[in-house]
Amino acid sequence: MYYFQQEKIYFRIHPVLDMIMFTLGIHHRTIAVL
Repeated sequence: MYYFQQEKIYFRIHPVLDMIMFTLGIHHRTIAVL
């Protein structure tokens, strides 16, 4: 949940990261779980 909130913040600050996060979303989520 904490990481999910950070994602929204990054999306608003850097829309470009939206596409990057979408592509690497699986890896980021895996790291967040770890």
